[in-house]
Amino acid sequence: MAIDMAISFSKVYDMFILCLDEPGTWASIAKQRGIPVYSLNRRPGIDWKIPGKLKAFAKKNRIDLFHAHQYTPWFYAVLSRIIYPRVKLLFQEHGRHYPEIKKTKRKLINRSIFQHMTAACTAVSKDIKHRLVFYEGIAPIKIKTIYNGVHPINQCSLSKLQGFREKFNFKSTDVVMGTIGRMDPIKNLPLFLEGFKGLTQKYSNLKGLIVGDGPLMPFIKTRIKQLGLEHHIVLTGFRSDATLLVQMMDIFTLTSFSEGTSMALLEAMACGIPAIVTDVGGNPEIVEDQKTGWVVPSNDLNGLKSALKDAISNPEKRIAMGKAAKKRYKTQFTFEIMLKSYQKLYGNILESQ
Repeated sequence: MAIDMAISFSKVYDMFILCLDEPGTWASIAKQRGIPVYSLNRRPGIDWKIPGKLKAFAKKNRIDLFHAHQYTPWFYAVLSRIIYPRVKLLFQEHGRHYPEIKKTKRKLINRSIFQHMTAACTAVSKDIKHRLVFYEGIAPIKIKTIYNGVHPINQCSLSKLQGFREKFNFKSTDVVMGTIGRMDPIKNLPLFLEGFKGLTQKYSNLKGLIVGDGPLMPFIKTRIKQLGLEHHIVLTGFRSDATLLVQMMDIFTLTSFSEGTSMALLEAMACGIPAIVTDVGGNPEIVEDQKTGWVVPSNDLNGLKSALKDAISNPEKRIAMGKAAKKRYKTQFTFEIMLKSYQKLYGNILESQ
């Protein structure tokens, strides 16, 4: 998202991307579009040299605004402002650690110093805003909720899509249940597997598709084998064409313990795919229960199975929900809607004294 925003804003502003650590895979896209990407080469622990590096960079390149994505970049950007207050600061919170711990000292510092060094804060959901207030001590008036947005998806024709499904051994009669994301404990993929396993005997045409990679990959592979699902679930690993793979799904699932505003969920909605999500974070703000999908309690296996049964056994309802989800995406969660909100916010910050 940071790169997509930088590319869009590069038409109006001179944009730079600063990474605390080594730039990742997506950095090449920014460089191809003429946006410089730099590494601050952060050392382990709190690197007290980072604020000085930010000051030097800002001074040399005449930076007017730092847009800090997540808390740690915000922390360093605030410290840099103390020694170089000319640069204004925007803090954007995408998601939270799970489980969260209330730290009184940190909350006090945020409330008494950090928020006053920051022009504005944004949260990608109302839930994230609430958590910034409760756990970080930031004043509600300081935080604006701006939902994530995704670009429209170039959708495949039915014939091309069916041919693509066949490459993954999915038949036209199969119901494909899938998810996309990093294999991290916070995503609670074991619940996905347990829910899937509980329905395979009754629904022989149920297939699974998990797109992504991460630290839990070895465990997920082992668990799939233990459950006897090797011939039912496809693991693709990381794929740069995830927006194509999501179109093969009939049902998108998100069984996370915590979420901000899931980009993968928005992409599924953009493709007209109904979702089954847990009632955490921004999920219930995006998915309207029984209208554009199903919202089930967190870590509730029976709730997940019930929603899956409803989705599998009622194809007409599933299709209608998918259409409603796509309509909701177009009216509230497009990239252009999000970008306009940030364009206005950037302008207000830069024009303020």
